[in-house]
Amino acid sequence: MKKTIKLVIMAVLVGMLATSCGSQKQNAGQTSGGEYVSSKDRLTAIAQYGSWNTLTAGGKVALGAGKSMSSSMQLKMVRGKSISISMRPLFGIEVAKIHIEGDKIVIIDRIHRIYIEEKASLLTSGVPVDVATMQDLLLGRAHILGKGTLSNKMSGDVTLNEKDGVVTLTPKQTYEGFGYAYTFDADNHLVALDVYPDGEASIYNILYGNTTGTVAGTVATLINASTTIAGKPVTLDLNLKNLQWNGSVDNSLEIPSGYRKTDASAILKSLGATTTK
Repeated sequence: MKKTIKLVIMAVLVGMLATSCGSQKQNAGQTSGGEYVSSKDRLTAIAQYGSWNTLTAGGKVALGAGKSMSSSMQLKMVRGKSISISMRPLFGIEVAKIHIEGDKIVIIDRIHRIYIEEKASLLTSGVPVDVATMQDLLLGRAHILGKGTLSNKMSGDVTLNEKDGVVTLTPKQTYEGFGYAYTFDADNHLVALDVYPDGEASIYNILYGNTTGTVAGTVATLINASTTIAGKPVTLDLNLKNLQWNGSVDNSLEIPSGYRKTDASAILKSLGATTTK
């Protein structure tokens, strides 16, 4: 999956070079074909996000924390309320779950009967996020912290810098000391997010690929997120398949009786033995 995402990024870079060699430079907000005449027009083309209530999907999830651990999974989301990723490496039996609700994350290891409960920012290198933000990030929908999903009404809140059809979008104001930048390709698909403390280098990165149109607008079905958990570099890969929107979803969470609460480093170590390589 990482290879697929890297190919997407390479295609974007090749397209940038081909355009710069074969056509004259255009003003910001305008493509070589003259399709966009202003930054607001380009923003409207980028922010093709529709409404949705629930989502279920299958696919693969992989965690990289020294060791590479991967598993089949089931994803469930209730918009603005909850996210769950159920790891099911064999015969559809759940062995572990990641559950985000509000600004909290719970990870349960059913094999070793342990769990953690932390801030959802555990997955974003300390960047303050809630479940609505995480839903956008996991689906490849640009999100402006403190304001919500990117829309064409946010033209006064963001800056667009365009070169040869590729756009970098940044908020005009940092959020609680963090800045960030989204990169969109010439087809207006989100391909990358970089987050950084104000004036410092990137600490959190997501690459996106295989963007497709859905009833909820454009969605990326391949993501690779790089973060740090318990002082260790960690990657989270998702490959989403069979997306089903707006059905009935039970996404409740109950921590089983007798499970022991532990810390993030211990749960990552245990998941290495729980999921298939």
